[in-house]
Amino acid sequence: MMTHIFHPNQPWYIILQWIYFMAVVLLWQATLSPTLASESYRERIEYYFDREGVVDNMPLYGLSNSEAVTQTEKGVRIQIKQTDDYSMSTGVIAPVKLEGNFQVTAKFKILSLPAPPGGYGAGASIVIEIDDGSYVSFQRVKQADGRQILVAHKALAKQFSSERIHDTTELESSDLAGTMRLTRIGSTIRYEYSTEDTPNHFTLVRETNVPTDKINHIRLTAQNGEIQTNVEVEWNYFEIKADKIIEQQENSPDTVPHTFSVVGWTAWGCIPILLVVIFMFPRIHD
Repeated sequence: MMTHIFHPNQPWYIILQWIYFMAVVLLWQATLSPTLASESYRERIEYYFDREGVVDNMPLYGLSNSEAVTQTEKGVRIQIKQTDDYSMSTGVIAPVKLEGNFQVTAKFKILSLPAPPGGYGAGASIVIEIDDGSYVSFQRVKQADGRQILVAHKALAKQFSSERIHDTTELESSDLAGTMRLTRIGSTIRYEYSTEDTPNHFTLVRETNVPTDKINHIRLTAQNGEIQTNVEVEWNYFEIKADKIIEQQENSPDTVPHTFSVVGWTAWGCIPILLVVIFMFPRIHD
């Protein structure tokens, strides 16, 4: 017969049962719950575009003239003129690649955006290119008919073909400034948006499936929708969080590697409690 340390009716017995139950629940949540796992990223980079020299470490995309991409005291300003013989997007590229789960957040402001004479929409966009040839983009654009919308777009690569399958979700938005966020957890990507007035309140625009391959390319741009028109956009802040960030330049600003989540530390902290309770329970029972 085992020695009784606590009688089942004693308060200490009930407390130990409660500790055991809570430890099991916390450990399960930290290891299995997709929601809590989504908050855990090992590496993080922030780009404050109002700081001098930040854009110098970022390759340019699209137009390369000195007026197209400039850094000001408020952010990086990207301008496409109607007179430019160019029908694509222009901007800056983050000098990194990502693996696993990630979250990309960027604040923008539209400085000038008349209705374009045609095309698929002019404005601000984040573009993320995936290793298999697919890409996703999140856009705040104005269309030829004057409509102002958020566009959550994905283009999936077709096997053995250079073509892509395009798919979009639209949401009306007249905001000239806000924050776009793209989060991939496993094979699911979420497009979220917050206004300038409510920066901490994100609205889900779309949730869809994408490939889980490595991310090769992230860019912040102004786009003219493949037609000659005037567009002027300012990006103020850019944050990347991911399970793994690779090919990062030495001078990339404000890098904070290996940032662990509170949930992860809670899970590890529960292990000693579990061990103590497991070893004590046989002595409690006959």
